[in-house]
Amino acid sequence: RDQAYEPSIVYINGKYYGLLNIRERTNKDFIYSNYGLDEEDIYIEEVSSSLNPSTEGYKEVIELLSEDINSEGMYEKIGQIIDTEEFLNYFMAQIYYANTDWAGGNLKAWKRKENGKWRWILYDTDFGFSCYGNNFSSNTFPNAEKNVTFKGLIQNEAMKEKFISKFVVNLGTTFEPTRVKHILDIS
Repeated sequence: RDQAYEPSIVYINGKYYGLLNIRERTNKDFIYSNYGLDEEDIYIEEVSSSLNPSTEGYKEVIELLSEDINSEGMYEKIGQIIDTEEFLNYFMAQIYYANTDWAGGNLKAWKRKENGKWRWILYDTDFGFSCYGNNFSSNTFPNAEKNVTFKGLIQNEAMKEKFISKFVVNLGTTFEPTRVKHILDIS
């Protein structure tokens, strides 16, 4: 789910200061608003590029990385711990947006404590699409590999094949240039 937002015109002391997008926070309230789960029912991990998770629950993801990632049944095991579709969607979007400000930090993941799977929350994409002069035409896949979870899990052959196939399909649909330009209102 995307963050809810509302564009607002900002005036301070009667002087126009521009537009501000008021956004929903990506915290326990986001999970409650979008999924109806209370704080005590979920883990939220501020995922960093390190192997030191801040929550007990995320350790299961890190433990996957110490196993033979291509062993028999590993893709199914990964799928029991993380929502692989959402995982791939998240990283695909960040790579496509060329967001250079996220792989080493600015990641959040959450899961329901009981029978849940880890899902990533897309937020803080300010550095995407060359907003601050980063080279949008550059290959941003190496940036994604700064995240140890992605770098480790994408080594699984089934995960890699799924990611490539998903990306190719989305390049012709979701990320089709005319569609993207229309949404971004650029020409």
